Amino acid sequence: MLLAATRWPYHVFTESIRVNLWLGGWCAVCFVGIFIFQPQGYKRVRAPEMLVFAALQLLTILTAVFAQTDYVSFIRGMMFIASAGGGFWVARLLLTTPYKQEIFKWCGFIALILLTGKALLGQFMHGNVFYHLKELHHNPLANTIMLLFYAPIAMVLSGKRRQIVLGVLGLCLGYTVFYFSGSRAGLL
Repeated sequence: MLLAATRWPYHVFTESIRVNLWLGGWCAVCFVGIFIFQPQGYKRVRAPEMLVFAALQLLTILTAVFAQTDYVSFIRGMMFIASAGGGFWVARLLLTTPYKQEIFKWCGFIALILLTGKALLGQFMHGNVFYHLKELHHNPLANTIMLLFYAPIAMVLSGKRRQIVLGVLGLCLGYTVFYFSGSRAGLL
């Protein structure tokens, strides 16, 4: 999760493929590892979930095959599937207890604070949100922050006063970064 939030190290395959292979590779390793090292995981997999995931993989492959830049589209699509598959299945099969869900929530909150802190540090010290996030532009930054918003939203909904305050703080930091970056995602 911290790799996804900080996007470090950022390795690209070729200049024409702007895909973080380091992050996608780790997601793929988690995706495969969950089924190898979690033998009870197979019992919790339902057929509709697996069918939807297989359909998305097939759709990604077909889209890449019929694209003008089939090689680039295939690599990007597979990194997307690796990230989505790794994230979904690891969460689905490992976050089975409230304790594990709480740890995951706090890790997401810490990742959000690190990312927004890095962006705001660049804004206040150098006048540019992207100063310390050179490999990012508006869309990946907005997408990552919105993805990490699950943590402060879960904190606000927890009903615990301390978590509500921290959750609102996390949401405010994210929207502050949206404001300084000029991202229209902040309007959501």
